[in-house]
Amino acid sequence: MLFFRGYNKKPSSSQQLNHTPHQETISSELMDNIEEIQSIFYSTPDLIVRYLVIKQTQSQAALVYLSGITDTKMIFNHVLNPLLFEAYKGESENDLKVSLGHIRETNTWPQIESAILNGECVLFEDKCTEAFIYDTPSFPKRSIEDTSIESSLTGAHVGFTETGGENVALIRKHIHNRELKIKEMTVGKRGKLNLSILYLADVANPEVLKELENRIKKVEVDSVINAGALAEYIEDNPYTPFPQLLLTRTS
Repeated sequence: MLFFRGYNKKPSSSQQLNHTPHQETISSELMDNIEEIQSIFYSTPDLIVRYLVIKQTQSQAALVYLSGITDTKMIFNHVLNPLLFEAYKGESENDLKVSLGHIRETNTWPQIESAILNGECVLFEDKCTEAFIYDTPSFPKRSIEDTSIESSLTGAHVGFTETGGENVALIRKHIHNRELKIKEMTVGKRGKLNLSILYLADVANPEVLKELENRIKKVEVDSVINAGALAEYIEDNPYTPFPQLLLTRTS
């Protein structure tokens, strides 16, 4: 993974305004809640919004979660499958049947935001002022040896893989914050390489981010093999003996 330095000591007032929730509690209108979610988690390509009609109540709903840190099989088998195909109706209209033991209800955005960042999925139902939180986290749990280049004596012994989605999930495992944003790009004419720029929106310098994007867009080669090769294309002087960028293989 490649690290490109650039920070703001203080976020601007416009940045702070953009990250402030419009209201403390959720709306009874489904689309208003989805717009609020997309406003909170903008520049988050791993955010999944799954629209559905609940068979038990015949009402429109949406299931929201982050794909890399949730158990998608559990969501399909124990949440989506019962809601879509089972006609059971409980004692109250809000008593939706799902085959999960840990279910919470909330109407506040801070709790919903925290739940999504912790790998849980949230169900919004139209004309309902309560959201349902289902316990479905699945953070990466892998047995990986130390990288041969960066041996860690006191820190975590986890190395990045070749899969971009797993690497993003490893970062989310340590940073549970909505300010973590992701910009996806593609480089290479023949062997196209998908890459992601991860940054904290409230501290990253937007001018530096823009410069990084522009440099990557200007790379015109058939293929880029790895982060080391990409660093040579975007750094100011690739022949200097002094490091201009930081490269790491561990999270």
